[in-house]
Order: sequence, then structure tokens, then C-alpha cells
Amino acid sequence: MSTPIILIHKGDSFYLPYTLIQVKTTNPESEIFLIGDSKNSHYKFITHINIDKYFDKAQKFSNLYKHMNSNQYFAELYCFQRWFVLYDFMKTNNLKKCIYIDSDVMLYEDILKEKRFEEFDLSFSGKSPHFSFINNLDALEDFCSFIISLYKDNELLEMLKKEYKEYSSDGRKGGICDMTAIQKYSDKCKHNGFFKIGNVQLLKNSLEIYDHSMNSPDGFEVKNSIKNVYLKEKKPFCKQISSNTEFKFMGLHFQGESKKSIRKYYTGNKTMLNYYIFIYKFKKIVGYLHKSCKMS
Repeated sequence: MSTPIILIHKGDSFYLPYTLIQVKTTNPESEIFLIGDSKNSHYKFITHINIDKYFDKAQKFSNLYKHMNSNQYFAELYCFQRWFVLYDFMKTNNLKKCIYIDSDVMLYEDILKEKRFEEFDLSFSGKSPHFSFINNLDALEDFCSFIISLYKDNELLEMLKKEYKEYSSDGRKGGICDMTAIQKYSDKCKHNGFFKIGNVQLLKNSLEIYDHSMNSPDGFEVKNSIKNVYLKEKKPFCKQISSNTEFKFMGLHFQGESKKSIRKYYTGNKTMLNYYIFIYKFKKIVGYLHKSCKMS
């Protein structure tokens, strides 16, 4: 099997048909796995995997986890748990490599042709996982062990508590999350040199890059509070302000509020999209009627 593309998502969010069909359209030869639940098991053009089959280690981690974030408990816990799910799935199915993307990412290129991160064991998008290249299963296992140590080792746990106290003292939103773990693990590997961690955002001398977040200017033109991305021949471009240079984006990350504009940047199969949007709306109506009947 060639390197698969893996997404992990619970529920059937409104944007999921867009991102799934988009990745299938631009990566037709790739095996695409959606590790999800019964609510999103109806996407027939990808391989759906029941997340419960690979949730044992993730469940055990929940007993260690200490919530230090202004965001919802279960949302932040789940962001940590996905790494254990991903590792167990890859280990069980003898997958040595994979490309992991968040479910709010739109891909516009055949990502199997991406060779710029092959030298690294793991590559993240800075400290964010939305574009992740997993090239070494041992490194992923080590990262999962590191996450556990952050909460199991008293000294490390006290460090996290101190950091969160300082972070939240001025009312800032957010806090300790899996991005904290990614940053600390990257720093650790940089010092001990055992595993090599890449940064997808550090593509020097390249006009083909990956979006950090549509909500973040990152030095590019902005329109209506998001990057002023425009499509040319179904490929996304945006101009850097300082150089007036046009950059091509390999993928866009529709984080947070920018998800509302995701349909504007869809370039996949329209017939397939309309079909799955119909299913999404139909399920919503059935769910509403079922709830109404129970309340009456």
C-alpha cells in the first residue's frame, strides 16, 4: 500500500463532505481512511474505520489527563487522544507511514508527490498537527509516550500547571493542549537528536506552501477577516504583502470561524458533493423530528 491519508473525526460536521471529497478528488490514487463513528460512516468513497476499535489507550489516557484550558474539556482531551488512536491504528494495520490531516483541511495537490519532508521522522505544521507527515512509527510511539509523561511525571505536570497559570493570568483564551505537547516534544528531539522533527511551515525559497490557518494573516493579504485566497485553475493562491509575491497553497486550513467560507474554496466533484450534502440535511431533519416526537 502507498502512504495513506488519515483523518480522525467524530460526528458529521457540515464541512466534512467538502474536505473528504476534496481530498479524494486531488488524491485519487491514495487510500483515504476516516477513523470516525456511526454518524459519519456513510461516506462510501473512503475507507471508514470505527474509532472504538482503537480507543483503548486513548481511554486510559483520560484517567491521567488534567484539564488546563478555557476550551471545553472533552474537545481538548480528544485532541490528545487522537494520537493514541492514530498510533494504534497504524500499528495494528502494519502501516509504517501516513499523512495525517485535520478534518477542516482542504487539499489541492496529490500529497503523495510531496518529497520535502522525507528526511524527518515526524513533521508537524509548526506546533499544530493539521498537516502531519508520519514517516516513523517508532517516533509516533515515542511522542505518545511523551504525552503520557507530561501528565504522569509530577515534575512535568507541575511545569504545565505553572505555564497555564501564567498564561491565563491575563485572561487569554486557550491553554495547555496537544500543540503544547508537539512544541515540547519538538524541543526535546532538537536537543537529544534521537528523532528528527520537521516543520511544514518552514519551506524556505518555495512558492508552494501549506496554510497555517485561514484566520491568520501570516504576512498575506486579508479580506473579510481571512486570507484573501483566490482560485486559479482550481488551485488556491494568495499574495504576500511585503514582496507582492503570489504564493500557491498546497492546502488550506479552515480553522474556527473560517469554516463558514469553506464552500467557496471547494474544487471537487459537484455531483458527489450535492449528494452528500443532501444526506447531511436529511439526517438533520430526521434527527429534529425524532427529538420533537420524544419531547411531545
